Amino acid sequence: MVRAQRHAVDERIERQGGFCAAMGSQLGGALLRAAANDYRAGGPVRALFDAHPEIEAPPRAGIRLLAALHACALDGSAPDLAAHLPSCGGDVDADAAWTAARACVDLQHARVAALCARTPQTNEVARAVPLLGGLLLAASRAKLPVRLFEPGASAGLNTRLDTYRFEGDGWSWGNASSPLVLRNRERSGRPPALDAPLCVVERAACDLHPLDIASASDKDYLRSFVWPDQVERFERLDGAIAAAARTPMAVEEADAIAWTAERFRPKPGTL
Repeated sequence: MVRAQRHAVDERIERQGGFCAAMGSQLGGALLRAAANDYRAGGPVRALFDAHPEIEAPPRAGIRLLAALHACALDGSAPDLAAHLPSCGGDVDADAAWTAARACVDLQHARVAALCARTPQTNEVARAVPLLGGLLLAASRAKLPVRLFEPGASAGLNTRLDTYRFEGDGWSWGNASSPLVLRNRERSGRPPALDAPLCVVERAACDLHPLDIASASDKDYLRSFVWPDQVERFERLDGAIAAAARTPMAVEEADAIAWTAERFRPKPGTL
């Protein structure tokens, strides 16, 4: 039973490395493949999971481990690793990055374990592009001010999507001075109803583990879950954080189903 459980852990880490590589993070994929091999060989990664079985059980063990290592590089506690992560201004030497990452797991064992225990947080604001299209179409038909709600919102960045700048092939929308500019790469991706009046008069969001962009630690938390060689995505997150700071709101700690049932009550004269 123990061997089967261990086998499942290394398989999950390796499989998640495959997901990273398939989605554009070759460095993330390489680090997780090396971590899976280190687990099998009885190295520091195996020692980490053996000493902290609580981090074996949750799903996405590989994503948690990659984010934990990224967090150590971002906060300066693993400078040798940071030297090989593009998000920290480093190169993309996967072998050297793994050597430094393995040493980080070995030397900062307790801290890496604590970071691995965190709930994964991905707040990809590129999702705001299709959301804007749907929101504009709804606003054009209803011709009403909008109450905008987002369950499972993490830090609530997409709840502020109307404050961002959007650009595409032959079109643009939103505040030209926004710190975040989202560019649609699809040539046929012009949203409908670009001229629709969109007035958000209320916005609210919830999450089981909400983050606050006014908190430095919460901002670092979000950054750590961006794969370290996806510099454009990293910069996009920082732009979203800067833009969202102009529209303060608190993400409520709540279960999405109960919160939605309570919040989604009709209010005359609004959408």
